Amino acid sequence: MSATESGKPGDPTKEATLPEIPPATAPATEEETLTVHPGDVVQITDQKNKAFGCLLIVEACHGWGVGATMHWTDGTRLWESYHRLKPDQFAVVGAAAVVKPDVLAARRDSLGMQELVRQEGR
Repeated sequence: MSATESGKPGDPTKEATLPEIPPATAPATEEETLTVHPGDVVQITDQKNKAFGCLLIVEACHGWGVGATMHWTDGTRLWESYHRLKPDQFAVVGAAAVVKPDVLAARRDSLGMQELVRQEGR
């Protein structure tokens, strides 16, 4: 269905109006407080990125940001693309329910390290 179709038989065609996206005034997630782990779902918030608004699963965390994978299907095949994102280019949505085994292992390591750091800081 196109943006101009109403979806109901007999209805007149109406032009859909999409809300204007305001420019980002600040990073979606502050670098100093960024907590992200492998297996987290992130959304691209950088309006200049062609994948703006898309959801990805973090596979690796680095000093410069994250490596995350977008997955989609065309109905016959599963596709994926890898993206490198800086902290001001994404927002953390939450943890993915299903991840690949290597990402799950990396998530456990990352959460374990976070707990050790938290305990040492007491």
